[in-house]
Amino acid sequence: MLIWGQRKVYRKKGYVADFCLNCRGIDAHKIDRVGLAFHLYYFTFTEGALRYHRRTCATCKTVSETDVDVYSGFHPTPAPLDVLLENTYPDLNEVVATRLSLELKVLHTPGQLTAQERQAVLFDAFLALSPKVERHYESIRFDLVTILSIVSSIVLLMFVPDTARLIAPDYEGEIMIGAIAVVALFICFQLYRSGGRFMQKKIIPQVADAIRPLRPGDDELRFILETLKQHKHKMGSKLKMKELIAQL
Repeated sequence: MLIWGQRKVYRKKGYVADFCLNCRGIDAHKIDRVGLAFHLYYFTFTEGALRYHRRTCATCKTVSETDVDVYSGFHPTPAPLDVLLENTYPDLNEVVATRLSLELKVLHTPGQLTAQERQAVLFDAFLALSPKVERHYESIRFDLVTILSIVSSIVLLMFVPDTARLIAPDYEGEIMIGAIAVVALFICFQLYRSGGRFMQKKIIPQVADAIRPLRPGDDELRFILETLKQHKHKMGSKLKMKELIAQL
């Protein structure tokens, strides 16, 4: 069987200094070029057409899209932050000076934030991870639980014919059909649940860490999620408020 199509291709461009919303400060980031290339049996031979660039924080591992034009260059290897600042984003401190001042208030005197500042900081925590959520839900994803469910289901199905012949030989065909139907439903359920597992493991903990200093109330969180939903962000519907509150 010929397996072909398109797949994402990741190519490292280097390392830079940049501001991380989740860490609330300047940190080292790895920059990757994300392309879409033709594959044959999952092997690609080019870097593909550019989709976007992403940066990954060295400390919290948050992944976000980035505009590489703001960097003066890329450092080929991980390096101390002062080296990255000098070689990749020398004016970063000036660019984010206002934001750094705001983050100091968030960490040390959150009660002094204006209503507008507080709302902006809360929204930023969600918006920083929204592209990651959008990319996850743009195609079917098989997480480890789903893969293990498929493998174990196939193994169990191998024993169904022999078991059916032993316990009900006259209904072997019906039992096999029923078993296949149950397995198919089980796998579909795991595929459906994989999105929730992704949110619980990869998104909610980072959002919770970012907004915890502000101790947001239920009404604030509900307003943010409803606003995101109105603006067609999947984060608004896929993130469950109860699960977020449980981690605050």
